[in-house]
Amino acid sequence: MYVNYPFFEPHVGKLIGTNECVFNKHILVLGDSHHCGGCSVEECKSHMNYDCKKLTIDVIKRHIAGEDNPNNSLYEFDKIFSNISRENLWESITFYNYLQWAVSLSNTDSKSYDDDYSVNSFWTVLEIIRPDAMIVWGTRKDNKGLYECLPGNFENGPWVKCTSIKVYEEEIQISGIKLRCGKLIKVLPIHHPSYSKRCHEENNLRDRIFAFLEII
Repeated sequence: MYVNYPFFEPHVGKLIGTNECVFNKHILVLGDSHHCGGCSVEECKSHMNYDCKKLTIDVIKRHIAGEDNPNNSLYEFDKIFSNISRENLWESITFYNYLQWAVSLSNTDSKSYDDDYSVNSFWTVLEIIRPDAMIVWGTRKDNKGLYECLPGNFENGPWVKCTSIKVYEEEIQISGIKLRCGKLIKVLPIHHPSYSKRCHEENNLRDRIFAFLEII
């Protein structure tokens, strides 16, 4: 049984489920973590500062208003959907950061994906919002990305193999998570948008996402 509600509440777009939503399915974009230098990692892990609960919501709100750093990853994700206004894009999706404590700006290697609070909060969010599809920011060849570290497995569930998509002659296996209610969430892992920018993979990232959207 999942016992944790997320500390960092997800941003849920106000257009989801309406005729104005730019997608005909409910899409969850799963980010990695917040970066913060305002308190110690120990304080953040103990969830002492309840003013931070709305951090994810406030980050997206500032981004929509153009009040954040123009070099952050949210802008790189915007570029994939260049024909959609920033507000319509982010109000048409749910965004949630997996880690439920902020990673120190001075030590980004301090994060671990297997803490119980983040794991249980992840399952709780999926069971509550029940998206049709999830795009995970973070897959790595060394198997240390967010996608590779998500909880659960294929042997004991709830992960299942779904289908595949083809991008630039590359066959990409699409897996899914089957919720306790029976709903299947198709999952696309992508390189983190900041990585794609550094490696000039924007076009590949765009084509992967659009191919994925066609099968959900």
